[in-house]
Amino acid sequence: MPLLFQQISPADEAQAALTKCHLGAISEALPAYFLALRAETDAALSPVLAPAAGKPYPYGRCEEITRDLYNRLVKRLERPAGEVELALKGFIGKGGVFRSVWGVLREQYFQNAIQLGDLYVDVSNDTVVVTKPKVEILPMEASGLVSVRDLAHFRQTAERYWGATIYANHLTPPLAPLLPMISASPGRLRPGLQSACNYMIELMCRDEFREAEDWLRDGPAPPPEIAAAVLAGVPEDLRPRAADGGVETGGGGRLPSGPRRPLPDEPAVAESADHGLSADDGRAGEIGRDRAGAFGLRRLGHHPWLLILRRICFIYGTYMEALLGIVNIDDDLHDQVRGASKVSYRSINAQAAYWIKVGMLCETNPTLSFNDIIKRELSSAGVSAQPLAVIEA
Repeated sequence: MPLLFQQISPADEAQAALTKCHLGAISEALPAYFLALRAETDAALSPVLAPAAGKPYPYGRCEEITRDLYNRLVKRLERPAGEVELALKGFIGKGGVFRSVWGVLREQYFQNAIQLGDLYVDVSNDTVVVTKPKVEILPMEASGLVSVRDLAHFRQTAERYWGATIYANHLTPPLAPLLPMISASPGRLRPGLQSACNYMIELMCRDEFREAEDWLRDGPAPPPEIAAAVLAGVPEDLRPRAADGGVETGGGGRLPSGPRRPLPDEPAVAESADHGLSADDGRAGEIGRDRAGAFGLRRLGHHPWLLILRRICFIYGTYMEALLGIVNIDDDLHDQVRGASKVSYRSINAQAAYWIKVGMLCETNPTLSFNDIIKRELSSAGVSAQPLAVIEA
């Protein structure tokens, strides 16, 4: 199964051997190298980042620090200079894992870090206890960093780390399958959709939103004051609608009913009285009624069920476009993507994503062949192909 965004790659024997072979000689130089990069990051971020939870930088800035330093390292490795960078470049070229990772540290904190083979590199070690060393490098197994397993694991960590109370997201139904939790941490974080990160979104998609559905059905609804605080920052188009078509504002208030901003290329659909689907599609209407309660979709008012699925894709697509930019391809290339997807048994989007990733890896690793790159990626995902046996005729 492919790794999720920022998921920890298996620190197996192959990665341990690569780490020892290529990074063993520079193990004593690595902490100083990362401290120097951290100094550059601090110089760039400390003047511009506001205090977190009322405390000055670097408190609470684990994500920002790790992301900035990781990006600096990526740029440096494009033109490596010096013993450490040359060793890192060689390590990666031979299939060593180099990736930004996120998870739960020692069952206490959410933590961003960098994975180098079987090494855990924490370049923001001082963002909770500011007197701790800025950089910590440990074997991944000894670090205590694990991937978030499920929603329950996220909730337990949020309760410990943030002092949060977690509620079911009945406030933004179009986003609920992807972002099913609302958290409130008085005095620490504003009430909101704190699981809005790539990893958690991909985790919800992995089981086709079944875990999200269970939580939305069984989890507690946010109290009026939390609902009002969250909805104050939510666009009207994403809020639940009351029976009269008005938009709920939390705390029992509502805005008058009015026209909804349509999705791009949205077809006109006649709505049935129960807001399932069009009145002439009984089967689809039953599907809408069966699943609407679990996703909080009964409260959507005039959103038809068929458009909910389209809206999930629209919201996620918009989210990814914000991160990656909008990609336009011509009709001929699109036809080739479609044809290749049938041969490889991928979706059209997965085939396009695969070609984009392989192209990026080839461009950023010009000294590696296609086969070397694929072998490295398979190795980082824990796939080890056995050599083929030659059978004499």
